[in-house]
Formats: sequence, C-alpha cells, structure tokens
Amino acid sequence: MVRLAGSASRSGNTLTITASHTHLTEPLDTSIGVSGGSIRNARAVVLTGPDIHAHNDFSHPNDVRPASASVEGEGRELRMRIPPASVIKISAELA
Repeated sequence: MVRLAGSASRSGNTLTITASHTHLTEPLDTSIGVSGGSIRNARAVVLTGPDIHAHNDFSHPNDVRPASASVEGEGRELRMRIPPASVIKISAELA
C-alpha cells in the first residue's frame, strides 16, 4: 500500500518537496534521496489536525493549521517522521 505521494521541484539552489501521508493512524519514518547537489540546510512545515475528520470552521478556526516539523538533511538524504493523515512541505537549500 502506498503511504506517501508527492512531487518535487527545483528553482536555483532550492529544492521543494510536497507530499501527503495517507495512513490514518501511523506516522511514517522516511528518507528521501536527493540528486543534483548535497543538502546545506532543510526545513519543513506540516499541515495536520487532531483527527482525520478535523476541519476549520467559524467555531473551530484553528483545528487544521501549519506547524514546523523536524527534518534532518545530511549529504544527499533527507530524513523525517511524517504524522498520519498529513501534508508536508520540505524546503532544502542545495550546495
């Protein structure tokens, strides 16, 4: 079963990866190989809520919101734990 789907693009020395983790209850420890340069630094933002049915409305305007996420970049590899039922954006500066 595919649990992670996404895309990547590069503009200059910035690599942007966006992905969605589709499993409803289990986080995903993953590593992503990078070609075309080594990683200088990386940061991530994740969009998720308290459960799969969470959504924002007037009475709960902040149930789903972006938050910083931990990502490690070393050499040509990015490593992170992606929360269940979430979308993540990773920005990496390449050397």
